[in-house]
Amino acid sequence: MGVLVQDEAAAWKKKLLKLADEGLSQQNIAKTLGCSPSTILRSFRKLEKEGVVEIIKGCPTFYKLIKKNKFSMGETKRNSPRRNTTQFSSSKNRRSDVTFLQDCLYLHDYKVKFRIMRKGIPPKGIIIKYHNWKANSYAFARPFKHKILLTTRSIIVFIYKTPLPRNMSYEQKIHNLTSMVDSIAANFAMKNGYGIDIIHSKVISQHISANPAKVIDENVPDQTVATLRLARHAKSVKGMLKEEAKAWVDKSSGLTDIESNDLAYERMLLELPIKVNLMERQFAAIGEYTEQIRLHMAVQRETLRTLKSIQANLKRKD
Repeated sequence: MGVLVQDEAAAWKKKLLKLADEGLSQQNIAKTLGCSPSTILRSFRKLEKEGVVEIIKGCPTFYKLIKKNKFSMGETKRNSPRRNTTQFSSSKNRRSDVTFLQDCLYLHDYKVKFRIMRKGIPPKGIIIKYHNWKANSYAFARPFKHKILLTTRSIIVFIYKTPLPRNMSYEQKIHNLTSMVDSIAANFAMKNGYGIDIIHSKVISQHISANPAKVIDENVPDQTVATLRLARHAKSVKGMLKEEAKAWVDKSSGLTDIESNDLAYERMLLELPIKVNLMERQFAAIGEYTEQIRLHMAVQRETLRTLKSIQANLKRKD
Protein backbone atom coordinates (compact mmCIF):
# COMPACT_ATOMS: atom_id res chain seq x y z
CA MET A 1 0.00 0.00 0.00
CA GLY A 2 2.83 2.38 0.89
CA VAL A 3 4.54 1.75 -2.46
CA LEU A 4 1.31 2.55 -4.29
CA VAL A 5 0.93 5.89 -2.46
CA GLN A 6 4.55 6.79 -3.23
CA ASP A 7 4.04 5.98 -6.93
CA GLU A 8 0.93 8.18 -7.05
CA ALA A 9 2.79 11.05 -5.35
CA ALA A 10 5.71 10.71 -7.78
CA ALA A 11 3.32 10.70 -10.75
CA TRP A 12 1.53 13.80 -9.40
CA LYS A 13 4.84 15.58 -8.88
CA LYS A 14 5.97 14.70 -12.39
CA LYS A 15 2.75 16.13 -13.88
CA LEU A 16 3.11 19.36 -11.90
CA LEU A 17 6.74 19.89 -12.90
CA LYS A 18 6.03 19.12 -16.54
CA LEU A 19 3.16 21.62 -16.73
CA ALA A 20 5.22 24.26 -14.88
CA ASP A 21 8.08 23.71 -17.30
CA GLU A 22 5.69 24.32 -20.19
CA GLY A 23 4.96 27.79 -18.80
CA LEU A 24 1.38 27.24 -17.64
CA SER A 25 -0.03 29.46 -14.92
CA GLN A 26 -1.58 28.19 -11.68
CA GLN A 27 -5.11 28.58 -13.08
CA ASN A 28 -4.29 26.72 -16.30
CA ILE A 29 -2.54 23.89 -14.43
CA ALA A 30 -5.65 23.49 -12.26
CA LYS A 31 -7.88 23.33 -15.36
CA THR A 32 -5.57 20.82 -17.04
CA LEU A 33 -5.46 18.48 -14.03
CA GLY A 34 -9.13 19.02 -13.10
CA CYS A 35 -8.62 20.31 -9.57
CA SER A 36 -8.86 23.58 -7.66
CA PRO A 37 -6.13 26.29 -7.80
CA SER A 38 -5.71 26.02 -4.01
CA THR A 39 -4.73 22.34 -4.39
CA ILE A 40 -2.14 23.31 -6.99
CA LEU A 41 -0.78 26.07 -4.74
CA ARG A 42 -0.39 23.70 -1.76
CA SER A 43 1.43 21.17 -3.90
CA PHE A 44 3.84 23.76 -5.29
CA ARG A 45 4.50 25.16 -1.81
CA LYS A 46 5.73 21.70 -0.83
CA LEU A 47 7.92 21.60 -3.93
CA GLU A 48 9.21 25.08 -3.08
CA LYS A 49 10.28 23.85 0.37
CA GLU A 50 12.12 21.00 -1.37
CA GLY A 51 13.96 23.58 -3.48
CA VAL A 52 12.57 22.23 -6.75
CA VAL A 53 10.52 25.23 -7.91
CA GLU A 54 10.25 28.95 -7.30
CA ILE A 55 6.78 30.51 -6.99
CA ILE A 56 6.53 33.69 -9.06
CA LYS A 57 3.58 35.49 -7.51
CA GLY A 58 1.52 37.74 -9.72
CA CYS A 59 -1.64 37.82 -11.78
CA PRO A 60 -1.49 35.08 -12.94
CA THR A 61 0.90 33.06 -10.74
CA PHE A 62 3.65 31.04 -12.47
CA TYR A 63 6.21 28.50 -11.27
CA LYS A 64 9.87 28.35 -12.28
CA LEU A 65 11.91 25.16 -12.07
CA ILE A 66 15.15 25.54 -10.11
CA LYS A 67 16.69 22.08 -10.48
CA LYS A 68 16.03 21.83 -14.20
CA ASN A 69 18.16 18.94 -15.37
CA LYS A 70 17.55 15.73 -17.23
CA PHE A 71 16.25 13.99 -14.09
CA SER A 72 14.25 16.93 -12.67
CA MET A 73 10.80 15.50 -13.49
CA GLY A 74 10.90 12.36 -11.44
CA GLU A 75 13.38 10.42 -13.58
CA THR A 76 16.22 8.55 -11.89
CA LYS A 77 19.53 7.60 -13.38
CA ARG A 78 18.95 3.94 -12.58
CA ASN A 79 15.58 3.75 -14.37
CA SER A 80 16.36 6.01 -17.35
CA PRO A 81 18.46 4.63 -20.20
CA ARG A 82 21.12 6.95 -21.59
CA ARG A 83 19.36 7.26 -24.93
CA ASN A 84 16.32 8.88 -23.24
CA THR A 85 18.12 11.39 -21.03
CA THR A 86 17.42 14.28 -23.41
CA GLN A 87 13.71 13.61 -23.85
CA PHE A 88 12.67 16.71 -21.89
CA SER A 89 14.73 19.01 -24.08
CA SER A 90 13.65 17.59 -27.42
CA SER A 91 11.88 19.79 -29.94
CA LYS A 92 8.59 17.93 -29.42
CA ASN A 93 8.43 18.94 -25.75
CA ARG A 94 9.52 22.55 -25.98
CA ARG A 95 7.06 25.29 -25.12
CA SER A 96 5.18 26.71 -28.08
CA ASP A 97 6.11 30.30 -27.17
CA VAL A 98 9.79 29.56 -27.89
CA THR A 99 9.01 29.92 -31.58
CA PHE A 100 6.71 32.92 -31.08
CA LEU A 101 8.63 35.70 -29.31
CA GLN A 102 12.23 36.15 -28.29
CA ASP A 103 13.13 35.86 -24.63
CA CYS A 104 13.17 39.59 -23.91
CA LEU A 105 10.76 42.51 -24.05
CA TYR A 106 11.76 46.16 -24.15
CA LEU A 107 10.14 49.10 -22.44
CA HIS A 108 10.90 52.46 -24.01
CA ASP A 109 9.35 55.91 -24.17
CA TYR A 110 8.06 55.23 -20.65
CA LYS A 111 7.30 58.53 -18.92
CA VAL A 112 5.97 58.91 -15.39
CA LYS A 113 4.90 62.36 -14.20
CA PHE A 114 5.11 63.50 -10.54
CA ARG A 115 3.45 66.75 -9.47
CA ILE A 116 5.69 69.12 -7.46
CA MET A 117 4.20 69.96 -4.06
CA ARG A 118 7.15 71.99 -2.73
CA LYS A 119 9.78 73.72 -4.83
CA GLY A 120 13.48 73.24 -4.21
CA ILE A 121 16.72 74.26 -5.84
CA PRO A 122 17.15 72.83 -9.37
CA PRO A 123 20.60 71.36 -10.06
CA LYS A 124 22.51 72.32 -13.18
CA GLY A 125 21.39 70.47 -16.24
CA ILE A 126 20.74 70.76 -19.95
CA ILE A 127 17.88 73.16 -20.69
CA ILE A 128 15.51 71.90 -23.36
CA LYS A 129 12.68 73.95 -24.86
CA TYR A 130 9.32 72.77 -26.14
CA HIS A 131 6.50 74.78 -27.73
CA ASN A 132 5.53 76.93 -24.76
CA TRP A 133 7.58 75.62 -21.86
CA LYS A 134 11.12 74.61 -20.97
CA ALA A 135 12.66 71.99 -18.72
CA ASN A 136 15.99 70.96 -17.23
CA SER A 137 17.14 67.55 -18.47
CA TYR A 138 19.35 65.16 -16.50
CA ALA A 139 20.70 61.85 -17.85
CA PHE A 140 21.57 58.85 -15.66
CA ALA A 141 22.94 55.37 -16.37
CA ARG A 142 22.04 53.59 -13.10
CA PRO A 143 20.16 51.50 -12.15
CA PHE A 144 19.23 51.66 -15.86
CA LYS A 145 19.34 54.30 -18.56
CA HIS A 146 16.87 57.07 -17.80
CA LYS A 147 16.36 60.81 -17.89
CA ILE A 148 14.71 63.22 -15.50
CA LEU A 149 12.90 66.28 -16.84
CA LEU A 150 12.34 69.07 -14.32
CA THR A 151 9.70 71.69 -15.07
CA THR A 152 8.13 74.37 -12.91
CA ARG A 153 5.20 72.08 -12.00
CA SER A 154 6.37 68.49 -12.32
CA ILE A 155 9.22 65.97 -12.36
CA ILE A 156 9.08 63.51 -15.26
CA VAL A 157 11.10 60.28 -15.22
CA PHE A 158 11.79 59.09 -18.77
CA ILE A 159 12.92 55.49 -19.42
CA TYR A 160 14.08 54.28 -22.82
CA LYS A 161 15.29 50.94 -24.23
CA THR A 162 15.07 49.05 -20.95
CA PRO A 163 14.98 45.23 -21.32
CA LEU A 164 12.37 43.25 -19.39
CA PRO A 165 13.53 39.62 -19.06
CA ARG A 166 10.65 37.11 -19.18
CA ASN A 167 11.69 35.18 -16.06
CA MET A 168 8.64 36.41 -14.12
CA SER A 169 5.11 37.50 -14.82
CA TYR A 170 4.79 40.61 -16.95
CA GLU A 171 2.70 42.53 -14.39
CA GLN A 172 5.18 41.77 -11.63
CA LYS A 173 8.08 43.02 -13.73
CA ILE A 174 6.20 46.24 -14.57
CA HIS A 175 5.26 46.75 -10.92
CA ASN A 176 8.90 46.29 -9.85
CA LEU A 177 10.05 48.75 -12.50
CA THR A 178 7.39 51.26 -11.44
CA SER A 179 8.54 51.02 -7.82
CA MET A 180 12.09 51.75 -8.96
CA VAL A 181 10.84 54.78 -10.92
CA ASP A 182 9.05 56.06 -7.80
CA SER A 183 12.26 55.59 -5.83
CA ILE A 184 14.31 57.45 -8.47
CA ALA A 185 11.91 60.39 -8.42
CA ALA A 186 11.79 60.46 -4.61
CA ASN A 187 15.60 60.41 -4.27
CA PHE A 188 16.03 63.17 -6.87
CA ALA A 189 13.41 65.32 -5.15
CA MET A 190 14.88 64.77 -1.67
CA LYS A 191 18.44 65.62 -2.74
CA ASN A 192 17.33 68.92 -4.26
CA GLY A 193 14.77 69.98 -1.67
CA TYR A 194 11.62 69.21 -3.69
CA GLY A 195 8.41 67.70 -2.42
CA ILE A 196 6.47 65.54 -4.89
CA ASP A 197 3.19 63.64 -4.95
CA ILE A 198 4.18 59.99 -5.49
CA ILE A 199 0.76 58.49 -4.76
CA HIS A 200 -1.01 60.31 -7.59
CA SER A 201 1.76 60.01 -10.19
CA LYS A 202 0.66 59.31 -13.76
CA VAL A 203 2.06 57.39 -16.72
CA ILE A 204 1.86 59.78 -19.66
CA SER A 205 3.52 57.55 -22.27
CA GLN A 206 4.63 53.94 -22.69
CA HIS A 207 5.75 51.64 -25.48
CA ILE A 208 6.26 47.92 -24.97
CA SER A 209 8.32 46.32 -27.73
CA ALA A 210 8.87 42.65 -28.60
CA ASN A 211 10.76 40.97 -31.42
CA PRO A 212 9.31 37.77 -32.87
CA ALA A 213 11.39 34.66 -33.37
CA LYS A 214 13.33 34.22 -36.59
CA VAL A 215 10.77 31.78 -38.00
CA ILE A 216 8.01 34.41 -37.84
CA ASP A 217 10.27 37.29 -38.88
CA GLU A 218 11.18 35.50 -42.12
CA ASN A 219 7.50 35.19 -43.09
CA VAL A 220 6.71 38.89 -42.63
CA PRO A 221 7.12 40.84 -45.91
CA ASP A 222 9.72 43.62 -45.92
CA GLN A 223 8.58 47.21 -45.34
CA THR A 224 5.45 45.95 -43.56
CA VAL A 225 3.78 48.62 -41.40
CA ALA A 226 0.38 47.84 -39.85
CA THR A 227 -1.52 49.43 -36.96
CA LEU A 228 -4.39 48.02 -34.90
CA ARG A 229 -6.54 50.54 -33.01
CA LEU A 230 -8.36 49.12 -30.00
CA ALA A 231 -11.02 51.89 -29.71
CA ARG A 232 -10.37 52.60 -26.02
CA HIS A 233 -7.87 54.37 -23.81
CA ALA A 234 -4.55 52.64 -23.22
CA LYS A 235 -4.08 50.95 -19.85
CA SER A 236 -0.99 51.42 -17.67
CA VAL A 237 0.02 50.19 -14.25
CA LYS A 238 -1.04 53.57 -12.78
CA GLY A 239 -4.39 53.83 -14.58
CA MET A 240 -5.62 54.83 -18.01
CA LEU A 241 -3.61 56.96 -20.43
CA LYS A 242 -5.10 59.86 -22.38
CA GLU A 243 -4.02 58.35 -25.70
CA GLU A 244 -5.85 55.63 -27.62
CA ALA A 245 -4.79 52.03 -27.11
CA LYS A 246 -3.14 50.56 -30.18
CA ALA A 247 -0.67 47.95 -31.37
CA TRP A 248 1.48 47.98 -34.46
CA VAL A 249 3.91 45.86 -36.47
CA ASP A 250 6.83 47.60 -38.15
CA LYS A 251 9.44 46.01 -40.41
CA SER A 252 10.53 49.18 -42.20
CA SER A 253 13.97 49.01 -40.55
CA GLY A 254 14.60 45.39 -41.58
CA LEU A 255 13.65 43.54 -38.35
CA THR A 256 10.05 42.89 -37.37
CA ASP A 257 9.08 44.90 -34.30
CA ILE A 258 5.80 44.30 -32.44
CA GLU A 259 4.86 47.26 -30.24
CA SER A 260 1.93 48.36 -28.12
CA ASN A 261 1.12 51.19 -25.75
CA ASP A 262 -1.40 49.10 -23.83
CA LEU A 263 -0.61 46.91 -20.82
CA ALA A 264 -3.65 44.63 -21.30
CA TYR A 265 -2.91 43.95 -24.98
CA GLU A 266 0.72 43.07 -24.25
CA ARG A 267 -0.39 40.60 -21.59
CA MET A 268 -2.75 38.95 -24.09
CA LEU A 269 0.11 38.78 -26.59
CA LEU A 270 2.36 37.01 -24.08
CA GLU A 271 -0.38 34.56 -23.07
CA LEU A 272 -1.28 33.73 -26.68
CA PRO A 273 1.21 30.80 -27.04
CA ILE A 274 -0.08 29.25 -23.79
CA LYS A 275 -3.68 29.54 -24.96
CA VAL A 276 -2.78 28.07 -28.34
CA ASN A 277 -1.04 25.18 -26.57
CA LEU A 278 -4.17 24.53 -24.47
CA MET A 279 -6.36 24.68 -27.58
CA GLU A 280 -4.09 22.16 -29.30
CA ARG A 281 -4.47 19.80 -26.34
CA GLN A 282 -8.24 20.23 -26.31
CA PHE A 283 -8.45 19.59 -30.05
CA ALA A 284 -6.23 16.53 -29.63
CA ALA A 285 -8.59 15.19 -26.94
CA ILE A 286 -11.59 15.89 -29.18
CA GLY A 287 -9.84 14.01 -31.99
CA GLU A 288 -9.29 11.00 -29.72
CA TYR A 289 -12.95 11.00 -28.63
CA THR A 290 -14.04 11.33 -32.27
CA GLU A 291 -11.92 8.31 -33.20
CA GLN A 292 -13.40 6.30 -30.33
CA ILE A 293 -16.93 7.23 -31.42
CA ARG A 294 -16.12 6.27 -35.02
CA LEU A 295 -14.82 2.86 -33.91
CA HIS A 296 -17.86 2.36 -31.67
CA MET A 297 -20.23 3.15 -34.55
CA ALA A 298 -18.32 0.76 -36.82
CA VAL A 299 -18.74 -2.01 -34.23
CA GLN A 300 -22.46 -1.19 -33.95
CA ARG A 301 -22.89 -1.36 -37.72
CA GLU A 302 -21.06 -4.67 -37.90
CA THR A 303 -23.20 -6.06 -35.06
CA LEU A 304 -26.39 -4.93 -36.79
CA ARG A 305 -25.24 -6.47 -40.05
CA THR A 306 -24.56 -9.79 -38.29
CA LEU A 307 -27.99 -9.77 -36.60
CA LYS A 308 -29.70 -9.14 -39.93
CA SER A 309 -27.76 -12.01 -41.48
CA ILE A 310 -28.79 -14.36 -38.66
CA GLN A 311 -32.40 -13.25 -38.97
CA ALA A 312 -32.37 -13.87 -42.73
CA ASN A 313 -30.92 -17.36 -42.23
CA LEU A 314 -33.63 -18.19 -39.66
CA LYS A 315 -36.35 -17.11 -42.08
CA ARG A 316 -34.93 -19.35 -44.79
CA LYS A 317 -34.94 -22.39 -42.50
CA ASP A 318 -38.57 -21.68 -41.57
